[in-house]
Amino acid sequence: MAARPAFKPWEIEDVIPNLEIDNANKDPYQVVFEDVHRAAYRNGSLANSVYAAKFQIGKFKYGEMVDFANKHFLSGNAVLYGANIDHETLKGYGSTHLDICQGGAVAPIKSPYKGGDWRRQAKSEWTHVLLAGEGAAGSDAKALATQAVLLTALGRSSNVPHDASVGAGLLSKSVGGSAAASAFQAVHADSSLAGIYIVAPVDHIEKAVRNAAQTIKNLKLSNLEAAKRRTVLDLLRASVHSAPQSLERTAQIFNSIDDRAILKAVEQVTASDVESAAKRIAAKFSVASYGAINNVPYADTL
Repeated sequence: MAARPAFKPWEIEDVIPNLEIDNANKDPYQVVFEDVHRAAYRNGSLANSVYAAKFQIGKFKYGEMVDFANKHFLSGNAVLYGANIDHETLKGYGSTHLDICQGGAVAPIKSPYKGGDWRRQAKSEWTHVLLAGEGAAGSDAKALATQAVLLTALGRSSNVPHDASVGAGLLSKSVGGSAAASAFQAVHADSSLAGIYIVAPVDHIEKAVRNAAQTIKNLKLSNLEAAKRRTVLDLLRASVHSAPQSLERTAQIFNSIDDRAILKAVEQVTASDVESAAKRIAAKFSVASYGAINNVPYADTL
């Protein structure tokens, strides 16, 4: 796709049904993930969805696609990363199959964090909320390490079944028994969002969101070393999953970050660093909600 795409008219027509299906089958997390970016970055470039709006599907023409590719599909914007493949084989594949146009990197448009709300009503007895604030830039290994320790202390969902650490974070104690919560982040080049994903029944969502916000605002880390050990374990365990690790590592390369640098930086994180990161997130919240949203508190009330 990235190597001199032709964008034949019939190829564009063939993907329209797929775009419509993708748009119609977003799960609640995907909805609030997109919407919290709209709330946080408003009219900035990071507010743009990765999904085409319904009214835009089928409207992009051949010439527009070619112009976009000529501007962005360049060697300076490209990373070829392989998992479970030796360097020479990967290099040979790139030389043979990826004939990318030569050109320098296109600098991303700055998208300052602003904060706010985005609410989307849907027929449901449940409410999905992403509560986030501004986090670490993707180019700052120490800040990313600090943020990783913070999210571990709050409590993150695990990709390992029956993980004993699930429910052991600060969030499980604050949001209440009928709500589920997990720390979350979305890292970009010069900014990131960090916070909490909450799912709760409509009559409990307000308490869960307010308690989660207070947990971030008043965070005090009592067992730093345990949180750091858990963070390192999570980072190492994530690295063995080829698909997500490939995406994560590619993003790090774009930001000139070595994944080992983040692991090493975890050792230098202090309790004060973590508490300062929490205060930065809490300085101005963004709230995206989906489902039964009537009881969801607005960001400026938190």
